[in-house]
This record gives sequence, C-alpha cells and structure tokens, in this order.
Amino acid sequence: MSALAKESAEVVDSAGKSAQAAGVQVDAYSRLAYAAELADLEQSDFDAGLARLNKTIGDAARGSKSAADLFARLGVTFKDSEGKIRPTEDIIFDLADAFARLPDGAEKSALTIEMLGRSGAKWLPLLNAGKQGFIDLGKEAKRLGVEITPAMVEAGEEMNDTLTSLGKAMGGVRLQLGILFTPFVTEAAAAFRDAIAANREAIVAFGRAVLVGGIHAVRDLVNMLAGRDDKVRNPWILKWRDALLQFGKDAVVVISGVVASDADHGCPNIHRAYWDPRRMACTACRRIGCGGCCGLYVLG
Repeated sequence: MSALAKESAEVVDSAGKSAQAAGVQVDAYSRLAYAAELADLEQSDFDAGLARLNKTIGDAARGSKSAADLFARLGVTFKDSEGKIRPTEDIIFDLADAFARLPDGAEKSALTIEMLGRSGAKWLPLLNAGKQGFIDLGKEAKRLGVEITPAMVEAGEEMNDTLTSLGKAMGGVRLQLGILFTPFVTEAAAAFRDAIAANREAIVAFGRAVLVGGIHAVRDLVNMLAGRDDKVRNPWILKWRDALLQFGKDAVVVISGVVASDADHGCPNIHRAYWDPRRMACTACRRIGCGGCCGLYVLG
C-alpha cells in the first residue's frame, strides 16, 4: 500500500512540476500528455513544444510583430474578447484545426517548427487529429482516470514533502547516534595506531618472510614443472607431484581391469560397464582395497 501511494505521489508530483514549467494547468497538461502519448510523441518533445508555444504566446502578447503575424497566418487568436490571453489548451485546439486543414509538406513542417520549436514537426501526427481529436482523447483520459487534478498534485506534493522530512529526521537521529560513538571509535583507532607503530618492525619482518616463502614456492613449482628436481627446495612439492602421478597410474590400472573383466565374461555392452559408477566402485574395492576405493569415491 505504501509503495503504491509513493509511486502515485511521484507521478502526480512530477506532472505538476512539468505543467508548471510548461505554463499550463495540470489537468489540461495531463489531458494533452495523454493525447501526445497515443500519438507516439516523446515526453521531452511534448514538454519542449509546450514551452516554446507559451513563449510564442507571451511574445505575441508583449507586442512581437513576428509572433503575432504567425498566429494571424494560421487564423488563430491568442486573446479572448476581453483582451486576456486564452488558455493554452484552447489555443492548441485551434492550432490543431489550422494545421489539420493545411496540406502536408515543407511549408506545414516549417510552420510547426516556427510555432513549437525544433520538436514542432514531431507534433504533426498529433495536430493533424484536429480540435475534436484532442477533445475526444481528453474525455477518454478523464474516463480512464489518468487526468490529474490540482487536488491530486497537492496531495502528492504533501506526501513527498512529508517523506522527505521523515528521511531528514532519521538522518538526524543517525547523526546524533554516530556522535555518541565517536569517543569510543577514536580511542580504539588510537590504540590500533599505537600498536602498529610499536610493532612496525615485527610486522614488516613477518611480511618479508611470507613474501620470501611465496617466492621460493613459486620457484620450486617452476623447477618441478621443468624437471629440475635437484633445485626444488621444498620437498613436499615433489611428494605431492609423485603422489598425484601414482594415483593416476593406479586409476588407469583399475579402470582397465574393470573393462577387461567384463569383456572376459562376455559382456556385450562394454561401454555400459565402463560408465556404470556403481559397478566400477565394487570392482575397484576388490582390486585396490577399501582405502583406494574411498579415494576414487571422493574424486568421482
């Protein structure tokens, strides 16, 4: 439940911030965003286009002739009868009808880029649906419950702010507890430091001995592999090698004996006898004794 609430709060909070950045009411923003998603318009291109449109509207309202002429060329008014700027959603509806009437081509794409910025051409599939297409998709968004209202944004922001303050409170407790332990940690660290300083020579000597021993062992392994047994300083390496070689020889003898025994008794499927582990184990016990059989069992 808490995870669902947190996820929902993040969604509405993010939508509220995006709508605010774009200069659009959040409910209108969520309806337009739903239509954009169905038209495969990327979120970043949608937000960039909205921001550019609001800038163009603002420029026209401040008296920019080029911005005002752009709206006039499309036959769209950006002010109402009282001289106030119309809601962005309503302006988009009229722009959609205007672009839907234009024939597809370079001029149409250029106009969308001029009005909506570099992402304008990507808006064309959405704008070509016309005003009614936007209205229908807005109703669908509301019916499906994906329209985000200002009250939802307020609730989401409040939850996120509360969770943030909770995290800060927990961080404060950890900070205070950590400060309580600092004297003990400081004392232990100082004691460890002094012990290292007092025994520095012994520690270095131990490390040197380990290093020298390791170098000798590596050299002995190289000499053993090269067949220079007389230069091997650690006799256990030679014993380990001899024992391994002897075990390999014994294993070959045992396996050969198992196969030969079955062949002598007229086994028609020698390969089955060879790969039967239980049969081999029994024969091995008879041939090399329990100790050898246990060794084979461990290895196999």
